[in-house]
Amino acid sequence: MTNKAVESSRRLHEAIKERMRQRNPSLNAQLSHEEIVKLMDELSKKIAERTPFATWQEAMAFIRGKYRHDFQRQ
Repeated sequence: MTNKAVESSRRLHEAIKERMRQRNPSLNAQLSHEEIVKLMDELSKKIAERTPFATWQEAMAFIRGKYRHDFQRQ
């Protein structure tokens, strides 16, 4: 990745974060590393308990639209 592409990606990331903060002011609070680790651990547990796909291939098929139905075309 070129420096220009990296800088463009950083600007986009910052713009997205700013939009998220504007929509949800509670995101302005700065979390400590320990708080982030705790929240990510909780999120990981929830994901592990409720994984809707048996394999990553099944998840990819879903993401690619294999299980979508276009009722308007039927």
